[in-house]
Parts: sequence; structure tokens; C-alpha cells
Amino acid sequence: MDKLNIIGIRVDDRDDRAASVQKVLTNYGAKISGRFGVPARDKQDGLIAIVMEADASDVHRLTSDLRNIEGVAVNSMNV
Repeated sequence: MDKLNIIGIRVDDRDDRAASVQKVLTNYGAKISGRFGVPARDKQDGLIAIVMEADASDVHRLTSDLRNIEGVAVNSMNV
């Protein structure tokens, strides 16, 4: 059964990593209900918040795929 999840993604050096992060998010696009991005003004880092309607295995796969990208940190919670 799909549950509502919030996933926080911190991207260091987003100029170098944005394409890789976007590719992963696109793969799960059908399950993503919303996305909000906040770039750091004084650095090249950024924060992305994702709302995802998915079961635990989908969330685990998404977060694992993102964690495999160097400079990307991920946390998730089920609501």
C-alpha cells in the first residue's frame, strides 16, 4: 500500500551533480507528487524536498539511488 513520504535531499556542488540527481528523480516521477528546491545563495549547494506516494520498497530504492551519487545526502520520513 502506498503511503505519503517526505524525502529531503542535500546536494553539494549542484552544478556538478544536478544532472545525476535529476535522472534519478525522473525515474521515479510517476510516484512523486511534489518537489520544492532551495538553492543556497552563498554556496553551490542545494536542498530538495520531495513528496512521494509510494510503498517502502520504492522509497528505499529512490533513497539508495540518490545516496550512490557522491555529495548527495538523503533523509526520509513516512507521514
